[in-house]
Amino acid sequence: MTEAMQHVAEYSQGFYADLASAKANEHSMLRMAFGTVKILSVVIARYWVIRWLEWGDGKRTFGFDGRSIATFTPWLIFEAAITFPTIWLPVFAPSLGRPVMILSIISFVLSLLFSDWSRAASIGQSGGPVRSARKVAPIFLWALAFNLIALLPIMTMHYALMMVAMNGHHVIRWIVLAADTIVVGYLSAIVCGVPWFVSEHALARFDVRHAKLQ
Repeated sequence: MTEAMQHVAEYSQGFYADLASAKANEHSMLRMAFGTVKILSVVIARYWVIRWLEWGDGKRTFGFDGRSIATFTPWLIFEAAITFPTIWLPVFAPSLGRPVMILSIISFVLSLLFSDWSRAASIGQSGGPVRSARKVAPIFLWALAFNLIALLPIMTMHYALMMVAMNGHHVIRWIVLAADTIVVGYLSAIVCGVPWFVSEHALARFDVRHAKLQ
């Protein structure tokens, strides 16, 4: 829904007229506002996606759980704190291109390392950034490869559809943008679910290594 709303805002500003128009409106306040809401909704949705992957039980997934809300909130605040600066700094400080790029890389690395934290937080278990990093660090390269394999194909499709929308009749544009909304919904589900699989792999390796030491 938020992706569809962003497309409407972009279209009203001529974002899809051509590549030059897209570049000119890339950081418009209206587009950025909808983009921020979209990203925030994806971050929050991770809570329910992980709970579903953990239990596969709709009642347990969507039922009120005060403990998990309490454990999820610190992770949510942290994720917002490392994500939103990379979104808004290019708007208010466009000269900070390289620092923003470095910050984006750091943010991505931390998100990988803290995959187990986001899982534990979503299901109401104790955990934290340090414990998560200790578990994920040994499989970091695997986690990186898994993320790229899971996300790159669908992200490529997303950007390809945007390019098609810029080069078609207005009716074709709306059809393509509607298709892109579905693609982004699928992409969002993958973004939310990948940390669970990373955590699962990290925990399996951690348990095997721990057993060998005993």
